[in-house]
Amino acid sequence: MKKKVLALLLAAMMSLSLVACGGGGNSSSSAAPVSTIQSDSEISGEVSIQLIEYSTEPQLLTATQREIEGYRAFFEREFGAKYPNVKWTMEEIPWDNSQQKGQVSLSTGEVDLANTGAYASQYWYGGILRQIDDLLAADTSFKPEELYAEGLWNNSFSIQSYEKDARFGLPVVMGTMYTVYDSQIFEDFGAKPLPEKPTPEDIIEAAKTCTGINPRTGQQNYGLHFLANRSTDVFAFVALTYYTGATGGEGSIGKPGEIKWDLNNDKMKKAFEYIGEYVKYTNPGFLQNTGTENFGKVIDLEEGVENNIAIVLDSANSGMWARYLRDGQTDTSELDRFKCVYNVGPNGIGWVAVDPIVMSAKVKDENIQAAWAAMKFLTGEETQVYQYQTVMNAPTLKDTSFIEENNDGMKIAMDIANNCQYTLIDEANPFFVSDIVPQVQSYMSAVIEGQNPDIDSILADLQSKAESWSATQAQASK
Repeated sequence: MKKKVLALLLAAMMSLSLVACGGGGNSSSSAAPVSTIQSDSEISGEVSIQLIEYSTEPQLLTATQREIEGYRAFFEREFGAKYPNVKWTMEEIPWDNSQQKGQVSLSTGEVDLANTGAYASQYWYGGILRQIDDLLAADTSFKPEELYAEGLWNNSFSIQSYEKDARFGLPVVMGTMYTVYDSQIFEDFGAKPLPEKPTPEDIIEAAKTCTGINPRTGQQNYGLHFLANRSTDVFAFVALTYYTGATGGEGSIGKPGEIKWDLNNDKMKKAFEYIGEYVKYTNPGFLQNTGTENFGKVIDLEEGVENNIAIVLDSANSGMWARYLRDGQTDTSELDRFKCVYNVGPNGIGWVAVDPIVMSAKVKDENIQAAWAAMKFLTGEETQVYQYQTVMNAPTLKDTSFIEENNDGMKIAMDIANNCQYTLIDEANPFFVSDIVPQVQSYMSAVIEGQNPDIDSILADLQSKAESWSATQAQASK
């Protein structure tokens, strides 16, 4: 998924302040409900759109060495033909500071539509987004339950409230949460190939086997890598909590004062134990997310250093796929060598990150239908297929028929999205971001340094902090 380096402290503070303001439905339901949806040619109005690193302008994509027209030209050609009476503007902004920029733009009405990251839920509870349930009800020809991946549409907190009683977004791009392994390194060390849906034990056994001096290359190899330094999440840990059944407790993130936390238990302890085993087989630059520069590449030893990492979790084959496209779809050596399998969640299924398109609560009544038309187009099948084919975005669609036969990773990612689940162990949860993620990162660092942290003490401390956090939230909501 696109880079989303969000400042931990800012995200946590923003989440707390927004939740304390009350539910988003109170402030975003003031717009007049829409009774009917007009036909395309009848719709008129103005809509302003803000997109984050959407490749809106013509350019040469470095990854594929392909010239693209830019999304602005695509939107003008396709959307403009369908909605000739809608005037629109489009602004592209970088991911850096996009959270703050989006908050200001949406809250002031500077933009009507915007794509966001996981912080869309914070915008909703801050009261700056418009609820879209009336638009969905009035537009009987639009069937999102048939269009979007079932798991995302039914469960993602990036497009609906935590209580699942209000929708505020449509999904447009997602993270690709699957596993990739180097079958050549497995063969070099005599490791068994990973099954289609590996367990944590499968990952650990293979990672241990493939850590050491490679008998073929003479290089030091490492068994495992995953993203560990993200400020809002450790995806591999989330997958492990799904596998062990550690939900974090009962309740809704939308009502933080009422959460019944359950962090100090054997299921959560097992997730920590698994992640502790994982890091024992990582490379020296693991905590800084370095060392995977050659992963996914087939490099002759005479030309350079060959890949030395056996498995990458929560990965994507976008680099391999880009080079495959760049080389005219004739060289399949990388796709053949680097195998894609499912995540380690139950039966390969777990949590998936989602970026939505949302609508400002400040949209003028006379422009709502124009904004709704643009919102549907920005997240529709036509746009998502175009974005996949040009810039390799991962679609949030239920239909996978347009995915190439040999793009195994994308097909797996979309299957996971159709079946994904969500719990309190989620980057939309302020306490998870502010306390659990740093504790997991600290634990991993200590294990790498040869220490043996007391998981029972860690979990007891987290349980106490979580209960105090909820008590503070309950007091603030009074």
